[in-house]
Amino acid sequence: MRYRYYVGQALLQHRDGDAGSIIRIPAREIEELVAARIAAWLKDSGLVIDELGDSLPPRDQERLMVAARNQAERWPRMSGSGQRAFVLRIVARVTVSEREIRIVLRRNGLRHALLGDESSIDMEGAPRPQVGGDTLTLHVPARLKLCSGEMRLVIPPGNTRGRRPRINAALIKALTRAQAWKEKLFSGQAPSIQTIAKAEGVTPRYVGRILRLAFLAPDIVEAILDGYQPADLELERFRKGIPIGWHEQRKVLGFSRG
Repeated sequence: MRYRYYVGQALLQHRDGDAGSIIRIPAREIEELVAARIAAWLKDSGLVIDELGDSLPPRDQERLMVAARNQAERWPRMSGSGQRAFVLRIVARVTVSEREIRIVLRRNGLRHALLGDESSIDMEGAPRPQVGGDTLTLHVPARLKLCSGEMRLVIPPGNTRGRRPRINAALIKALTRAQAWKEKLFSGQAPSIQTIAKAEGVTPRYVGRILRLAFLAPDIVEAILDGYQPADLELERFRKGIPIGWHEQRKVLGFSRG
């Protein structure tokens, strides 16, 4: 399998002393977040008009709002090449820092892309340079964290809408086991944790640790099954135990702001 990464400019320019601890970040994570943030912005008609349509006549403002919503709704069905062509037309720069991602968009590129003015692209679909520095900036709260030996982007709760799911097979397998083992204990099919451990060929301590997942809040279970758990939530996290209360679980495991 081939993996793509974005590498810091300091390293590319052989300024190793300025590179810091962040050397490379998985490309897919950044691209998905950028696309999701742009799609969310396009759905907000008020922001679209404020940033792009203030100088347009009412008729064109209406066209702009409809086109923006249609583009956001069409995005998941677009081909990879189509998505890339659209992003290249409108994005001037993406900067990843320790606490956020800044997406700088070209206003002219957005207007042309949404209103169907093809004058800003060449015959092969590549963007031509935009004249002037008329840009707008979108922000995505995100912090970088080393997870399982790889730098990952951790997104605060409430900022994942529109992001593609990230299925964690190990967590889902553990959830399935936990529910099955709980049912065996509650029904009397298995009289003890030791019985389950012997039947599964694992230690009683391992069974006890996995069983904790059977008592997670329903919304946490749903998020994990759908692939929308926090990026740094791994099975290893449950070695430390979890609170009994669902509200505390959300706080401790990163599903709650407060």
